[in-house]
Amino acid sequence: MKPAQKTTTNGRTLKNVYTLLKRTGKGAYLAANTGYRAGYFMAKHPELENARTHLQKNYKVGLFAIAGIILGIMAFLMMKK
Repeated sequence: MKPAQKTTTNGRTLKNVYTLLKRTGKGAYLAANTGYRAGYFMAKHPELENARTHLQKNYKVGLFAIAGIILGIMAFLMMKK
């Protein structure tokens, strides 16, 4: 494919295939990095496996955590507009 040709993906116009591969690579890198960090955090804190029993005993903590996540998502969406 010539660099002058344009490829359309999800409504975005990309100048060449290199740009498409570069964007795909950034997404794959971000996903791999996030997975590595989550795995490292779980290995560093082995008590996370007991989180289920803690949440069953103190269900209000789980409800507050879910409410905080929902409020964070709503704030992010409102800032985007």
